[in-house]
Amino acid sequence: MKGFVIIGNDGETKMKLLENQLKEDLGAREYVPREGGFFPADRSEVLSFRKGNRERHLSADRIVYLEKQLRKMIVALEGGGHVSFYGSMEEAMEQLADRFCRCHKSYAVNLEKVVTLEEGGFRMKDGSFVPVSQRRRREVRWRYEEFQEQKNIEKLRFPKTFSCFEL
Repeated sequence: MKGFVIIGNDGETKMKLLENQLKEDLGAREYVPREGGFFPADRSEVLSFRKGNRERHLSADRIVYLEKQLRKMIVALEGGGHVSFYGSMEEAMEQLADRFCRCHKSYAVNLEKVVTLEEGGFRMKDGSFVPVSQRRRREVRWRYEEFQEQKNIEKLRFPKTFSCFEL
């Protein structure tokens, strides 16, 4: 049997902080069943598209970046996989949350999957390099810095003010 011991005076408040921290760490969201699996209930967390005669859904958490090649969209996934379908970058960007940034005419990145913004592009967690166009460079840098700042603010909202030991 596993459990946790919380050390501190205000156990109820600390328990709520622990619960919130765990939700944040685990990326807890509400999931709903759809064809092909469970997906986040928030539609801005899912990319939906048609492949053949079937509707497909991809969780935004799995997407590293989007690439447009002629009429085809190529979606790079965590773990090195790719999914392709016919569609436009505009349609894909309308479906996805604000954590996606259009950095080039042919590319958009998931800012959650970026390691660094280097000269000329993004270095992604999977090791790939996604270019940033000259025309969009200033806007992309601003979006990336805003995103990083927001992530830091969220981390500060849940300070680790208690000790927790697994039994």
